[in-house]
Amino acid sequence: MIMLMLNKFRKHLLSACMVISVSGCVENVSSLEQEAKAYAQKLGYNVMGASCMNYDSDSDGYVSCTVSLQDLREPIGVECSSRYKILQSGCKLQKMAARK
Repeated sequence: MIMLMLNKFRKHLLSACMVISVSGCVENVSSLEQEAKAYAQKLGYNVMGASCMNYDSDSDGYVSCTVSLQDLREPIGVECSSRYKILQSGCKLQKMAARK
């Protein structure tokens, strides 16, 4: 009886994890933009505005955002945690890609 209940629980847990980790789910863009601005302000920047994608395009659990700053000519790239990821939160600076 207990084994049957454990097997059912595992199946439901696996299904829930699969649903949560699905990429392409639409994000709450205004909430992400507020998080990105708050993160840049914590870094000491004077923030003018932010713009975020509406989904996790590379399935890494973070949504790409661009934050415009008063002090710098070019905006900075920030990634904020997708609302569909349970074990991560907050924002981080984007990793810089090597230019060829």
